[in-house]
Amino acid sequence: MLAPYGHEAHPAGARAMDSLSYPPPLIERKQEGEMLSEHENKLLCEVGPGTPMGELLRRFWMPVLLSEELPEPDCDPVAVRILGEDLVGFRDSEGRLGVTSAYCGHRHAHLFWGRNEESGLRCTYHGWKYDTEGRCVDMPNEPADSAFKEKISIKAYPAREGGGCIWAYMGPPELMPPELPKYEWTLVPDSHILMTKRLQLSNWAHAGVRLQAAGWSTQTAG
Repeated sequence: MLAPYGHEAHPAGARAMDSLSYPPPLIERKQEGEMLSEHENKLLCEVGPGTPMGELLRRFWMPVLLSEELPEPDCDPVAVRILGEDLVGFRDSEGRLGVTSAYCGHRHAHLFWGRNEESGLRCTYHGWKYDTEGRCVDMPNEPADSAFKEKISIKAYPAREGGGCIWAYMGPPELMPPELPKYEWTLVPDSHILMTKRLQLSNWAHAGVRLQAAGWSTQTAG
């Protein structure tokens, strides 16, 4: 089974893959030059919630943004799509990182347009505000003594910063690796890092092939 390269830098990497229980073989071994079937292509390339490869990749900390994209507390939020999910990243007034669903729980307005203020991201449609854990902390359209906001939350993922990146863990909480991956570039001072990002319109498998051709190494497990 393919795994994110560098999984050996993650002590929990092998345990994460062991937690998946899909009946083998997922993809039959192919002869040279033989193409994958439509079903096998979808199995390998689709990474949305509930898909086999999506569930595997969610067992790892994923780099979702550059640190420089959220340079300071209360800066503008950033929209990002990761593993088929629309998310928004923000840094609140205390500098805490939030990676949450991109959509308000009220009218599904996109929080990219929200106001990052006073320790929360406020939807500009009706003013509902969410903290970094996805909890609704303010509802201007409700009476001051209303507790309705305590019943509302949006999806939020644990987020950490390291190596010039903001990382999110999107898998089961009980399987979350306790530390970020210890790649070489995450262990050196910021002055020794040059971090860039690009938009590549392809599935993750094709992106991995391009990285390997450029000199990056990939790892396989099992």
